[in-house]
Amino acid sequence: MDRPDTLLAVSKVIAEVLCVAEVKPSSSIQNMIEWDSLSHLQILDALESHFGCVMDLMEIAEVESVQDWVDLVDNYSQDRRPM
Repeated sequence: MDRPDTLLAVSKVIAEVLCVAEVKPSSSIQNMIEWDSLSHLQILDALESHFGCVMDLMEIAEVESVQDWVDLVDNYSQDRRPM
């Protein structure tokens, strides 16, 4: 999956979890009232289900924005691409 597709898919999943119309790459736990620690875990669950991966908890602890989720998902997608 290329980056524009990753951004679109991650944004859609996060918007659905947070029950908002849309999110931007800069949307974060600091600037969205809907995004709290529980919804952070719900986002993780939804993204792992959507992309068919299991993310590392140490990396997840570093995630604070939609762009961070995109970067993380993109890294996991690259790891599964054939060489």
